[in-house]
Amino acid sequence: MTSAKNGNGYRFVSPVLILLLLITVYPVLYVVYLSLNRRLLIFDISRFAGIENYLFLLRDDRFWNALKNTVYFTVSSVTLELLTGLSIALLLNRQFRMKGIIRAIVLIPWAVPTVVSAKMWEWIYNTDFGILNYITGIKINWLGSPLYETGQYLCCRIHRNSPDEFYSCGCQEIHPSASRL
Repeated sequence: MTSAKNGNGYRFVSPVLILLLLITVYPVLYVVYLSLNRRLLIFDISRFAGIENYLFLLRDDRFWNALKNTVYFTVSSVTLELLTGLSIALLLNRQFRMKGIIRAIVLIPWAVPTVVSAKMWEWIYNTDFGILNYITGIKINWLGSPLYETGQYLCCRIHRNSPDEFYSCGCQEIHPSASRL
């Protein structure tokens, strides 16, 4: 009798499936349950609200503004990361001297931990001592002004994630006759 017929495969996989269900499905269901309730933890008040919370969101201007900003940031960052990473990959796909060193330099932002990268950008954008204000000669609060902050966060994200696109595009695996640029 094969293991498929006697169900051994399901018995071996079931602990992992149960763990995945606990880790993924339970939190999603709990969030849906919480979204249907009105809770004030300070006063220990909890009552069923149904879809009232969702209707409130649909009428709230802050929700629509946050959704607009999220969509803008996501579309902009993914598009620019892909274009930047692909451009770098195509440039580094050519033959030139010190290609390996340049590749290593391009991958540094990818290898640096996110916290270190964030702190570096915070120093660059610092209002009083930042190098960006020093170079431009203008004192601007880059991260405190709504006019500049989204662009600065996009720069940070593109700098951090573009090497991922370069690394994952695999241009080196394309046969030279297929990629004549």
